Amino acid sequence: MSASRPLPFFGSYFELRRGLLPFFTRCARQSDLSTVRVLGKKMYLVHHPDLIEEILVHRVSEFPKAFQFGHLALALGRGLLTSEGDLWLHERRGVRPALLPDRIAEHIAVMQEEIDRALDALPGGTLDIHQEMRRLSLRIVCRTLLGHDPASFEDVVLEAVSEYVEGFERMLLDPLPTARILPRLVLVRSRRRLLGRMEAILEQHRRCPGQEDLVDWLLQAQAQQPNVVTDRQILDEMFTFLVAGHEPVANALGWTFHLLAEHERVRAKVVAEVESVLGDRRAEAGDLPRLQYLDRVLKESMRLYPPGWASTRTTRRAVRLGDVELPKNANLAVIAYVTQRDPRYFSRPEEFWPERWEPGRGEPRHKSAYLPYLIGPRTCVGKAFSLVESKLILTSVLQRFQLASVPGRRVEPQPSISLRPRGGVLLRLRHRQNRERTVEAPFDSVSIRE
Repeated sequence: MSASRPLPFFGSYFELRRGLLPFFTRCARQSDLSTVRVLGKKMYLVHHPDLIEEILVHRVSEFPKAFQFGHLALALGRGLLTSEGDLWLHERRGVRPALLPDRIAEHIAVMQEEIDRALDALPGGTLDIHQEMRRLSLRIVCRTLLGHDPASFEDVVLEAVSEYVEGFERMLLDPLPTARILPRLVLVRSRRRLLGRMEAILEQHRRCPGQEDLVDWLLQAQAQQPNVVTDRQILDEMFTFLVAGHEPVANALGWTFHLLAEHERVRAKVVAEVESVLGDRRAEAGDLPRLQYLDRVLKESMRLYPPGWASTRTTRRAVRLGDVELPKNANLAVIAYVTQRDPRYFSRPEEFWPERWEPGRGEPRHKSAYLPYLIGPRTCVGKAFSLVESKLILTSVLQRFQLASVPGRRVEPQPSISLRPRGGVLLRLRHRQNRERTVEAPFDSVSIRE
């Protein structure tokens, strides 16, 4: 184990401020379990899949979630993303029925309805595809899991989630206690802005039960255990799914469209597959397993830009991890972004190469080197839902539009709650005509959608 070169007291504070991802990458080159000091506090950065398995799979009870989730709880409450122990287990059991495969399949019609609605409104030209995906994925999660059309408050939600992202990033970049006062206030304010709307949705479900969505399942759990499942817990879960149910999906799609626009060979290959499997019709549940190259494209996008780019843990007591003795209350961070770009586990790790996921390629070279949704019992409960949603959106966009990047435009990652493309993803979109697929016409001059 080795450390970055620290300054007295400040440690790696200024290096961290210059950029989280470059800093973590440099640390990973030094050791599989590196340690850094920031303002007199120590953090352990975990990069090797064997050690990651110890934390997230084999010894989960010894490594509960760390202080960053306490900050996030200011906005989301104590839902699945931030809770621990018996509360987490009880909540996971409560929401799981709403996310079973049969239930997801029943949501596909609503997903496709929202996808068609969103794409019908896209004029082509130059636009921020990430922002469009944020709005679309928000509408999908609200209608399918919360049983509510968010038309009256979707702008408020999108603005509040952006406040979450900016505030959480500021707390990650600047661990000074005084620097966290304003971001913490922003998180609390954002929750207050949405609380009334979430309460209204909850009351609507009480008046009209039987919708069999997430809120309905939580109310059923409350009816069975009224002293255990409180209204506050239901609202916390609704907040969690409102944010975590759309933000990571939108980010993954934004990165995927960015990469497809930049890589013509991959784009042509996946468009040809979509045309071969679907023609001009909508994708159905039975089509998704046949879209194998699309699946590899999405996997590869999430390898380079994982939605769950990092996760923090602490130690309940003094423990040994690898060859290192960790004290009680030690802070650890598992950095998926770094591990998924490690040349020991992925050949050509900085390249966008979906073919690496073909059977027989032998990648990743360690089963736990790929963890965009984490691994172990804390794997994202909405993983299957988000993958189905993402594939439906990808197929529909590729059927309708040609994609091209905007010359000279760089997209940088913004590490926060999830891994956002900072400033969005500007793309040029051109409507396909006359079953135009694998041969793409040149772009004409286009207008910018505000």
